[in-house]
Amino acid sequence: MDVAFSPERQQMTALNNFNEQIREYYQQAVDCGRQADAQNDPKVKQQFLELKRLWLLLAQRCESKKA
Repeated sequence: MDVAFSPERQQMTALNNFNEQIREYYQQAVDCGRQADAQNDPKVKQQFLELKRLWLLLAQRCESKKA
């Protein structure tokens, strides 16, 4: 059965999906920060910190486009 949703409902669904995606980006940043903290090798630690920075940047840019 095909159910047609109103444009408002479709917009809300898209926004919810977008918000979930942004939350995932922030979670990736947190995970990278934890991985960095667990490293003994300074180069590997720096790589995880760079990944954290990039995940945060992606999340922030997505949030700014949402506004």
